[in-house]
Amino acid sequence: MAGGRLVRAAETGRRAGFAIDASLIGIAVLVVAPTRPGPANDARYPVIMILACAMGLQNALMRRWGIRDLATNLMTLTLTALLADCTLGGGDNPRAVRRSASIVIFAVCAAVGAFLTRYGVLWPILTAFILFVLALPVLLQPQTK
Repeated sequence: MAGGRLVRAAETGRRAGFAIDASLIGIAVLVVAPTRPGPANDARYPVIMILACAMGLQNALMRRWGIRDLATNLMTLTLTALLADCTLGGGDNPRAVRRSASIVIFAVCAAVGAFLTRYGVLWPILTAFILFVLALPVLLQPQTK
């Protein structure tokens, strides 16, 4: 619902939404660092809640302002579009390169995240936070029509 409100607030909502999303991921890092959540303790629940809110907000924002065929949170849709629109499926394969690149980026990032979990929960979340903060200047730029 918060994402819906931000999406309807036009440019100010977009900018605020991406800043809030980055802040939520940063808060998750701050919660993980001292608590070291794991499968056997209850410290994981606040982290799950914070990241679920961040992901829900991100989904709402990306539905409206994301890059077409590059929404990793909707990877099944991207893969379906790639296969349904391929030549064998009777399509003309529009944006096949972009869709394929999206799938490769997703797989590589998932593999890196999975590898980082060997060293605890902090490192994948911290890496995600750093990457999001690095992307913020692009995400916060005014939209051109």
